[in-house]
Order: sequence, then C-alpha cells, then structure tokens
Amino acid sequence: MRTLTFILLTLILVASAATVTFQPDAAVGKDTITWKFYPNSSFGTFAAIEWGTLANPDDTIHGFIEFTELNDPQYQGVIVNSAIIHFYAFSVDGGGQPYQYGPCDTPWEESTLTWNTMPGTHETITTTYPSSSGWITYDITAWVQNWLDGTWNNNGLAFIDNEGINQCICARSSDYSVDPSLRPKLILDYSSAALDETTWGELKATF
Repeated sequence: MRTLTFILLTLILVASAATVTFQPDAAVGKDTITWKFYPNSSFGTFAAIEWGTLANPDDTIHGFIEFTELNDPQYQGVIVNSAIIHFYAFSVDGGGQPYQYGPCDTPWEESTLTWNTMPGTHETITTTYPSSSGWITYDITAWVQNWLDGTWNNNGLAFIDNEGINQCICARSSDYSVDPSLRPKLILDYSSAALDETTWGELKATF
C-alpha cells in the first residue's frame, strides 16, 4: 500500500508540472520605450525595444515590457519553477557597462507611456551590457512568483540605463513582423499548488 501511495503521489506531482511559452504579437504584446530627449512622446508601436544611452545623457532610453498572459486566473497561486525572459538583441554597444532592471511598481499603458510618466520599480538587479548581439535572457522567477501570489501586481518590467555614454541594447519587440520567432518571449515552468492539508493527511494515513 505504501508503494502504491508513493507512486500515485509521484504521478500527481509530475502531472501537475507544465511549461508554457508566451511570445505575443503586436495585438497582445505590451512593450515600449521612454526617451529622455522626447520626454512627452510615446513609442508603443516601435518594432524594437531598447534601453541605453547614445551620444549624451539626454539620449537615454529605458525599455518596458509586460507579459499580460500572466494575469490569466489559471496561473494564480501556482509554484513557479522558473520564469525566463528572452530578447533577441540585434544591436548592442557598451559591453560590460552596467544597467538595471526590475519590476514596475505602478501600471502603465503602451500607447501613452512617456519619460515624464514612467513608473518606478519595487527593486532592481544590476547587470551589464553584452558584448555581442543574439539572444539575451533574464531570470525573473522570484518576481513572477510574487505576481502570481498576489504580493505585487503584474506591472511588467523596466530596463533602466544609468546614463553612461554609447551603451545600448536594441532588441526586437512584439511589433516586429518580419520574423515572429525573434519577438520577446517568456518561458514559464510551473507546478500546480501543493496538495492541501486534507488531501495530504488522507494520503499519509494510508502508510
């Protein structure tokens, strides 16, 4: 009986694990930039999402992205095993220079976000610009868990340059139509919530 119970419990836990990839198009995707040089302009339909600083600090650009698919009730309360964002960077500068990224603390809209209205962040991680183009990834497992637990609202992420010089990432956005496979994507690996105490108690009683 103990062996059978262990097998059944293992099957339940294995069956509850799943991996899903979100890679939205322009209709569903939510990503944009804010540009210090144009503080009241919105850029929500750009085919690129960028962050960095060009020739001078007034040319600083911040990037924003939100995977609204995470707001689906089916993901509320799940256990996040991993959550990795992938961007295809077609142009990079300033390899090794620092920048920050973190979860936004207030809501924003792709079509109206500007430099003067952009949100802050709950916290940030400092990383560095890559030295070559290609796919770049960000592990946001803990933040996605917070969103799905309801600790924070899912307001997406901000990628924040520190106003250096000649450092920038230019990546394909959800509005990029030439090759949809290069749009930003989030790969979410998750498991269903743990068995409740009653079910677990019933299982233990069979040992």
